[in-house]
Amino acid sequence: DAGDFGGAISSLEEALAIERKQAEPNQDAIADALLRTGEVLQAVGDKDGAEKMYADAVVADQLHPHPSGKTRATIMHSMALLEKSRGHYQRAIDYYKKTLVLVAQAFGPQSQQYAITLSNYANVESLLHHYDIARSLEQQALDNARARHSTNPGDYSPLGGLALIEVWQGNFERAERLFRERLQYLGDVGSGSVSSPLYTYMGLAASLWGQRRWDEAFDAALT
Repeated sequence: DAGDFGGAISSLEEALAIERKQAEPNQDAIADALLRTGEVLQAVGDKDGAEKMYADAVVADQLHPHPSGKTRATIMHSMALLEKSRGHYQRAIDYYKKTLVLVAQAFGPQSQQYAITLSNYANVESLLHHYDIARSLEQQALDNARARHSTNPGDYSPLGGLALIEVWQGNFERAERLFRERLQYLGDVGSGSVSSPLYTYMGLAASLWGQRRWDEAFDAALT
C-alpha cells in the first residue's frame, strides 16, 4: 500500500544520504539505491521523480561502472519501461535497443533477462502496429526459453504475445493454436500469479469469437 511505498522511499533516501557522506562514497551502492528509488517512484506514479532517479543512477554508474555491466543494463530497461508507461513509444524503443545490447553483454543473449527485454520491446512495437518486428522479437524470446528448457511458466509468455498479434491481424485460427499452447505451460498456476491463465483464456475467447465459434468463445471466457 502507499505506506509501504513511502517507507521504502524513506529507507532508500536515508541509505543514499549516509553513503554520500562517506569520505569515499561507494558509487555502485549509490547507483543501485537510486535505481531502486526510481522503481518505487514509478510504481506510485511519480514518473518525473523516477526519471530523475534513473538519470542520477546513470551518472553514478558512469563514475564507477559495475564490472558486470548489470547495473547499467537494469537502469536502461527501467527507463524503457518508464517511457512506455508515458506513451512515448518511440523513445521506449530507443531505450530497448540500447538495453538489448547491454543485457546481452551483462547477462548473455541466452539469459532470461534477455528474453524478458525482447518480449517487452515486442509489446511496444505491437502498440505501434509494427507487427512483423514484434513477431520476430517475441519469437526470439520464445526460442530463448525453449533453448534453456525453462520450467518457468512465465518464460513462455511470448506465446501469448504472438497469439495477440495474430488476433490483431485477423489470423484467428493461428491465434487459437498459440493460446492453447500457452495454456499447456500454465498448468495449475493460480489466479493470483503474474502468469495467471485468466488473460490467456480471454485471448482464446477472442480467437474463437473471430472464428464465429460463439459457444466455445463463451465457454473460454467463463473458464
